[in-house]
Amino acid sequence: MEWDNNNDGFLDSPLNKSLIALNRWKYIGHDGLRIQFGIKGIYIDNIGGQTDNTVPESNVSQDKWEMNLNMQRIEGWAKIGYVDAAAPWRSFAIQLSGAGHEQDSHFGLNEYDAGQNTFYSNALYQGIIGNTNHKFRTGISFQYDSYEENLNDTIFKRTEYVPGAYFEYTFSREHKFNAVAGIRADYHNLFGLLFTPRLHLRYELAEKTVLRASSGRSYRTANILSDNNGLLTSSREIIILGNNSDKPYGLEQEAAWNYGVNLTHKFRLDYRDGSISFDFYRTDFQNQVVADLDQSPQTVVFYNLNGRSFSNSFQAQIDYELIKRFDIRLAYRWYDVKTTYNGKLMEKPLIASNRAFINLAYETRNHWKFDYTVNWQGDKRIPFTGSNPEEYRLPERAPDFVLMNAQISKSWNEKLEIYAGAENLLDFRQSHPILASDDPFSEYFDSSMIWGPIFGRNFYMGLRYRIK
Repeated sequence: MEWDNNNDGFLDSPLNKSLIALNRWKYIGHDGLRIQFGIKGIYIDNIGGQTDNTVPESNVSQDKWEMNLNMQRIEGWAKIGYVDAAAPWRSFAIQLSGAGHEQDSHFGLNEYDAGQNTFYSNALYQGIIGNTNHKFRTGISFQYDSYEENLNDTIFKRTEYVPGAYFEYTFSREHKFNAVAGIRADYHNLFGLLFTPRLHLRYELAEKTVLRASSGRSYRTANILSDNNGLLTSSREIIILGNNSDKPYGLEQEAAWNYGVNLTHKFRLDYRDGSISFDFYRTDFQNQVVADLDQSPQTVVFYNLNGRSFSNSFQAQIDYELIKRFDIRLAYRWYDVKTTYNGKLMEKPLIASNRAFINLAYETRNHWKFDYTVNWQGDKRIPFTGSNPEEYRLPERAPDFVLMNAQISKSWNEKLEIYAGAENLLDFRQSHPILASDDPFSEYFDSSMIWGPIFGRNFYMGLRYRIK
């Protein structure tokens, strides 16, 4: 059914046909042999764009802006392991997975077709050094990916293969202290030798109070077109400032250091359990593929980072059973995400720096469940649109907003459950989410500047039936 609640002539949500089939098998032998394998198939066909009544039939000179995305995917995996019954801390395993992915799509005048074949294998051995306080895991792995992307008249093709080896050591001292230190070395056919260290620590400061810390190195090859599919739904010209090498899109690989700490304290107040936790995580990019939307509203420019880029995240959360079977969760999260765009350090667009969350959940003795959630998101930076005509400009920042959801469910046994609920109870919607919706083939058209919900208040109901 077509929905256009804001009357801008575009579907608020695409018409969707999807089929997903999945099956898993598991075998547990008495001799320590363990086998799991599965297969999954996905078919998705989405149609969006202007509604049928947007373009009058009499106006044959005016085209209809349409979006169509057809995706077909098949994937399979297998895990084969052996646990020594005489020494359960010793085991050997092989992990295998593969997938084939095909996508045909067009977004207005942009055509984007893509295919990927991928294979991954991992063989690992786990044992101890002296006693079970000193464990280790080691193995070898191989990753293969073949990509072909066609964007309008431009073809991007590449093949990546990455053999690697790793070693991980775990030290544990009862429940007081745990440490996991690992390093892996990979050889990438396009980027050479890569070393990836990591360290995880856990220390029990006191009874029911635990401090965790982690750090590590990470690498990633950016898929700039599939990662930024939403930008194809605009009239922006895609500009890639590569170095004409045989590397993907002529760009270097992304690299970053990650750090984090977590403090969790469990408590008991008035005979009921609760917990409080604090998290802080930081990512420092040594290299990053930047998608620059601020140079012009008519372009998106991709280039390697030249300057600083980082992400800080802090979260505080409290969970407590206020009265019997009535749980409350309060959380606050702060984001500080900045990247250097064209020589200037700026906030990453469309990310709220402040967020808050409240969840109330109550369950009766006869299995009625009531759930109520409030989400608050602070304001966000909007990419530059100041050079557009006045009617196609956006403010520099999007406003904050509140979303409320509620659900009631009832279960009679382990098999049957019914539920009903409502989303966005306050009916908050982003006004005019599509720039130049009245002229979709103009240079000002942009449907990627989404900072809030497009659908208003939404009611739903359904049932779940489990077959053992």
